[in-house]
Amino acid sequence: MTRTSKLFTAMTIAACASAAIAGAPTDAGQSLEGVAPPTHLADGRVNHQLNPDDPFRLLPLSDLPDDIIPYIIAGTPAGPPPDSPTLRIDANSPFSEYSGTAQLFIGGAFLCTATPVADRFLISAGHCVDANDNGTNAFGTNIRITFNVSGDNSTVIFPSGVAAVYVHPDFTGFNNPNINDDIIIIELVNDLPPDITRYPVYRGSLSTGAELEMVGYGTTGDAVNGFINGSASFNTKRRGRNNPDRGFFADDEGSGAAELFQFDFDNFLSGGLGNDIETTLGGGDSGGPSYINVGGNLQLYGVNTFGAGNTPFFGSLGGGILVNAYLDFIDLHISPVPGVFNLTAPMCGAINQTPAVFLNWDGATLADTYTVTIADDIGLTNVVYSQAGIVSSDHSVPTGVLNSCTTYFWSVTAINANGQSVAQNAVCSFTTSISGDLNVDGIVDSADLGGLIGAFGGAGPFGDINGDGVVDSADLGILIANFGGSCI
Repeated sequence: MTRTSKLFTAMTIAACASAAIAGAPTDAGQSLEGVAPPTHLADGRVNHQLNPDDPFRLLPLSDLPDDIIPYIIAGTPAGPPPDSPTLRIDANSPFSEYSGTAQLFIGGAFLCTATPVADRFLISAGHCVDANDNGTNAFGTNIRITFNVSGDNSTVIFPSGVAAVYVHPDFTGFNNPNINDDIIIIELVNDLPPDITRYPVYRGSLSTGAELEMVGYGTTGDAVNGFINGSASFNTKRRGRNNPDRGFFADDEGSGAAELFQFDFDNFLSGGLGNDIETTLGGGDSGGPSYINVGGNLQLYGVNTFGAGNTPFFGSLGGGILVNAYLDFIDLHISPVPGVFNLTAPMCGAINQTPAVFLNWDGATLADTYTVTIADDIGLTNVVYSQAGIVSSDHSVPTGVLNSCTTYFWSVTAINANGQSVAQNAVCSFTTSISGDLNVDGIVDSADLGGLIGAFGGAGPFGDINGDGVVDSADLGILIANFGGSCI
């Protein structure tokens, strides 16, 4: 296993000094078959990485490379399709889903990457501020933060705008003696501008089949020619993808909870995501995000911190910190608002909905209550119905509130003591059916009459057209009055 230089890239005011190009690509992917993973570490602790089926990733933490680096690396220029670092560049545009990814210039000397996760907070790697590998912050708040949302340097936050840097209390330095707990939270003095995307922290389950979207401002190159010296940049961010197919490991406390994820860099002949998609990491991408797509929205899955093997060539490894292993630390400093959620029923644009419509949405993590809003305009300014304090993820609109044959717009807001989140699909519409259309097929006919007669005398809700709690002659009268009618 090779050793590389520190995960952040040393820079001068004018340019960056990137990591040296690694060995020849012919050395890539050396087999470790037959290497027996130790059951205990050198200090006598149990090796919680132990997995006899995968010896490559089961070396004790003390044998991992010193201060490894992330870079977004392209595939081979001759692969199908051909790839290059220039093809991995992400536009500095608000239309990019990665536009909120931030560049850090630390102490006027080092470059890293970070992710905004709340109005005044970003997450990055601990070793980015640890110059001496002793687990302490050597730079205080001397961090310049650059966002390139609407072109180069569209938003720059100078060190005076940084309120605090919180280093995980268990972080003792990179690979000193392990690579766990390598996470920091950066607090700002003021809220970020509204055009900068905030990426919620992922709180879901782990799967080696997850597709991670990695972004960084660091050194680049490709799997054939190695690194390109001087390619790290304040303004050029690159993107690629990989799977955590090497699994989850490094439970240094013995709690049973994995703290690191790891992937390999596959070439186009051995699987993976494709020559123009698969990536690994390098210098300056440290602290950058591995995003996961949840319901069409990106969440922060991991903090990129290390590479291993013959980086950056095919067969090498990379990985980072699993943020959901550090939620206690994150939530201690960041008062989280409810998580991402979506409206689910009725589907956006649904027709023939009963006026006593049943609304449903995903439950948002950390939500205490929900507020439903229904209006007759897409801007939700002319509100016709609102209900606050809902504790479940569904709600039935009372009968008599909504009109028949009318299009309405609705949304849900999740609320807790720290703030609120609006459903990610924001506003959906539905169109109500005519009263008496019990089977919502668009017309009041004999099928509806038969259904009401079958429910007659019961408490509803089916057949209780006027919502008085009983299916009776009043409901029958409404159905007969609209018999043969439709919304057309």
